[in-house]
Amino acid sequence: MMDKPSVDRPSRVALFHDANFSQYPELPPFDPSSQYLEDPSLGHVQGTANPVYERVRWTLEQLGLDQRHRGTPDWNPLGDLVEPGGSVVIKPNLVDLKQGWIALGGERILDMVTHGSVLRPLVDYTFKAVGSRGRIVIGDAPLVHADFQGVVQGAGIEAMVSSLVSRGVPVELMDFREEFFARWSAEYRKLPGDPLGNSILDLGTRSALAPIDSDPPANYFTLADHTEERAEPQKHHYRGKHEFCVPNTILGCDLFINVPKLKSHVKTGVTLSLKNLMGMTHYRRWMPHHRTGAPPFGDEFPVDPGAVLRNREKILNKIARVPGGTVLIRTGAYVRHAAAKAIGRRDRTIIHGGWYGNDTLWRTLVDLNRCLFYGRPGGSFVAERRAYLSLVDGIIAGEGNGPVKPSTKLAGVLAASCDPLALDTVLAWIMGFDPARIRLIQGAAQSREPFWLGHADWDKIEVATSIANWRDLNLDFLEPLGWQGFLKRGSRLTPEMMARLEVMGSPTV
Repeated sequence: MMDKPSVDRPSRVALFHDANFSQYPELPPFDPSSQYLEDPSLGHVQGTANPVYERVRWTLEQLGLDQRHRGTPDWNPLGDLVEPGGSVVIKPNLVDLKQGWIALGGERILDMVTHGSVLRPLVDYTFKAVGSRGRIVIGDAPLVHADFQGVVQGAGIEAMVSSLVSRGVPVELMDFREEFFARWSAEYRKLPGDPLGNSILDLGTRSALAPIDSDPPANYFTLADHTEERAEPQKHHYRGKHEFCVPNTILGCDLFINVPKLKSHVKTGVTLSLKNLMGMTHYRRWMPHHRTGAPPFGDEFPVDPGAVLRNREKILNKIARVPGGTVLIRTGAYVRHAAAKAIGRRDRTIIHGGWYGNDTLWRTLVDLNRCLFYGRPGGSFVAERRAYLSLVDGIIAGEGNGPVKPSTKLAGVLAASCDPLALDTVLAWIMGFDPARIRLIQGAAQSREPFWLGHADWDKIEVATSIANWRDLNLDFLEPLGWQGFLKRGSRLTPEMMARLEVMGSPTV
């Protein structure tokens, strides 16, 4: 089997780009259009072209997986990562179908979530590796209000899975969430979640959040859509305790295949391999996303916005406790966004830590990656790194104010690696961004033994690519609002930016 990524040797990234590669096949189950020697699709071939399948297969070849059998009927690329009978989790980005109060009814699917045609070859090669005694789970924990059924239908995943099951492939769809809450109707219902339950993993003083612990405890806040639970992180994150709740299906799997969407992100600059792990747990409300206030005391705002915005969390929490308060908050947000759209005015208010100075969320994500690689059911941590593959769907990507308000970007990119940090470094670069200015990437690079995550140094990254002079490629992604003028490689930082960065200091874990 292929050696896992190591601090002692370079990591390989497979990178495909074609500016004309900007469509997904329309009809599930997305069978290949060629009969390959290794026959991953068990003889099923479609008559129309499926370049996605071909190019995902190409990335697996370029990673050097099962090099010994390449070009023969015995080629079994994922057999280098998992043994027959093994358990595999494939985690796409299924964040949401649309955000009605922001997009005002406009559906967003191709630029927001992983497409089923990208998953299909991964399922086929996984089945070739684990066989009929194995277990294959396609799972995610989208936003609490997301229509999981609508997302998997819209991305062609549900129909694909149904077809493969009828062919004897042991693949299942799993919504890791344990509850659903609709924004407008206030509909609430329990969901099954992971049938194997969850485990709590406490990183304690080893957490990447530990360097910003304070007395009294930091005012950590979570996602905006968890109105009534915005302060919940403070119950799980304080000096000496930093705990995360992760499904046991994930913690117990033999191979984790991460399939993110290529997007920019208002809080972390980019959402790629490292960021996609936010969706592996329903318990987002535990996760610190920002700290209230402005530097040096918090990172919700670049500068103090005044009393109303500064105290908005307290105000909203009081309103939310009133009967019907949550619906009132959502309705107010909808009206504000609808009015802004009607008069052609863009909302440029930076809130919820949506800027380059967010020094909280990247730390949470570093910890989640540590939990994935080294955490196990029951809450223990081990020395052995979990087998892992990441393949990023950037055929149609999202730029600007991702992850849920992106503008569509026809990027024509597929990229893969067994090292999430190396992959994110390469992809941030070709997006036109400077990886050295992304705290998530630089902070993850500081994670050393026993929680080493990967390489961000160019001399430790090997790129196998279809592109001549790939370092010259610049897809010129739009920056998120709170990152404008900061994220682009080669851009000159303003004195104001430099002063803020000096206050924050270098990312340390």
